[in-house]
Amino acid sequence: MSMEKIPEVARQNTGNLDELYKQAHEFFPDFVERMESVLKKLEERDSLDFADVGIKIADIKERHKAQASTFADIAEEIGNQFEIIARKNRIAKPNKYGYRDDKINGALPNGHVCEVQCKVKEIEDVSDLTHEARDRANEIEFEAKSEDRLMDTQERTEYDFLRKLCLGIHNKAAIAGGLNKYLFPDLSEKRRLELSIVGFPVVHFKQVAQPEDNAPKPEVPIQLDEELSFSFSREETCEA
Repeated sequence: MSMEKIPEVARQNTGNLDELYKQAHEFFPDFVERMESVLKKLEERDSLDFADVGIKIADIKERHKAQASTFADIAEEIGNQFEIIARKNRIAKPNKYGYRDDKINGALPNGHVCEVQCKVKEIEDVSDLTHEARDRANEIEFEAKSEDRLMDTQERTEYDFLRKLCLGIHNKAAIAGGLNKYLFPDLSEKRRLELSIVGFPVVHFKQVAQPEDNAPKPEVPIQLDEELSFSFSREETCEA
């Protein structure tokens, strides 16, 4: 099956959680062995051309490094080791937060579905910085959708701030990692421009929405990490 025709979403062969864990533990060594083979094959392709792509195996602290000339080479070698059943190329088509990786799902011999994420070091380095902000933005969006309504003004203000915050951080990392050359050619000019901005305009929240008379000014807490922690009201000015 060619990479262009496979679906973006993978499904496990069972919905039983105990069985899934049993499968995962049983074939985890096989998964590691296959990934090591992928790295070895990539090195055999061109040992000088493989420098900056890291592959981290979940739940294993040791990091394995390989070199790759293109993400297509990596995907091809993974396809030689696994039955590829789904692929979501967010390097070519980043998500709404500008996050970029190439997620490939492969089936192990017992049918268990594994996941391989290919990303450059620059994106990996900022993933933890934006994780909580992405989760909070997704939570705001989910709450509105689950209630079959639009976001209210306060939710929209917080959501837009968080999305642009993440977008700027991911864009800066992606540009440093040379990823913009991998964008799909059919992306709109507007989207390409958005993916090239590393600092977004200042938003004056008091111009976005005025609280009702005598109403307390709502505080919108945004907890990221020690470097990025915010708490602001709609009358304050924040970098978005």
